[in-house]
Amino acid sequence: MPIALSDEHEEQRRSSQRWLATHCPPGVPRALLDAEVEDLQPVWKELAGQGWLGIHLPEALGGEGFGLFELAVILEETGWSLLPGPLLPTVVTSSLVAEAMAASSARLVLPGLIDGSTPAAVSFGATPLDVVGRGPAGELVVSGKLRPVLGASTAALVLAPARHPDGEVVWCLIDVPGPVARVRTVPLASLDATRRVGEIDVDGVTVGDDRQLRSLATERVREVAVTLMAAEHAGGARWCLETATEYAKVRVQFGRPIGQFQAVKHRLADMAVRVEQMTAVAWDAAVAVGAGDPDGAELAAATAGALCFDGYARGAKECLQVLGGIGFTWEHDLHLHLKRALADRQLMGGPESFCREVASVAGRGVRRISPRRPSGGGANWPPWWPSSRTARVRSGVAGWWTSGWWPRTGPVRGVGTPARSSRS
Repeated sequence: MPIALSDEHEEQRRSSQRWLATHCPPGVPRALLDAEVEDLQPVWKELAGQGWLGIHLPEALGGEGFGLFELAVILEETGWSLLPGPLLPTVVTSSLVAEAMAASSARLVLPGLIDGSTPAAVSFGATPLDVVGRGPAGELVVSGKLRPVLGASTAALVLAPARHPDGEVVWCLIDVPGPVARVRTVPLASLDATRRVGEIDVDGVTVGDDRQLRSLATERVREVAVTLMAAEHAGGARWCLETATEYAKVRVQFGRPIGQFQAVKHRLADMAVRVEQMTAVAWDAAVAVGAGDPDGAELAAATAGALCFDGYARGAKECLQVLGGIGFTWEHDLHLHLKRALADRQLMGGPESFCREVASVAGRGVRRISPRRPSGGGANWPPWWPSSRTARVRSGVAGWWTSGWWPRTGPVRGVGTPARSSRS
């Protein structure tokens, strides 16, 4: 059931799970529920000491030399544990900086992102800044308001789009707070108190040429962010499934555990199938987006968004139905998962928008969504790799969306890669 594929990834997952159980028990995210402002928790420095913030970056740039998939394995467990703080916007920013910025400039930015001293925020382009001037050496003078910005309250750096008068968009790195208070942060009311959003007001800030990511497209920012969020959502949905299953084993009604009743068993079975599907598409997206496959990354990320952004919220709601009254209490952690699922959907768009993307990409005749099986690695790759996943996507998500069936009724079935067998 976890994203981890090879034995090495499974050991990495278990190691992350043990570390989070020790350093991020339920009391850590709950500490932020009543806090007026979002501050970095002690777990942030401890997490940075594990090397997780740079696991996906090349060794030449100070990282651990792995890739996006290894990062996704960790994020699945942080999603299960509801790790608070700016982990997601920081790793999204560092991934895009390493990919789209010149190596000489990236080496100046990445050390702070890797050691945790420069937590980042990301604006996903809903309200770009305006380019109001240019400098002789390629500098841009930008002004405007960014909202909502994930991780704004704790950020020392923000990755944001700036739009030229002709409509061209350039992604930039802006220090927070800026010189002479030209960059101001205003917290916004956030549904998810453990990972809040804010508004960043930029007033005539000059962005040097070395802080501009000219080759970075907005679509690429969205692909990376959605892929990493999908990994978190797969972990969060797995928490909902495990919580509901354990409760159904011990809650007795009419002299029998409620897990013996057919209606409850069917609900749990549907949850289990959905978690397997989310895991499969999250894995597929991490591989395709990490490999930089232009066509495959777009389709894989859209499919992961369609399934995971809907499946996490539905899993939390169905867990609530199994738990009954205890699930409605402030003391139970279920409401934290439901709020994070709904907050991410508000930030990135609902599943309907991702279904439109899937239908659009599949209609263009994309043939594959992931790179071919690497030579010499057959023992760690499933026997069906590569399979005709695109055909299943076309007949699945795209077909259901165009017919008006999904996601308004019924569970998602038969979409994406075949589910892998569960591991204990």
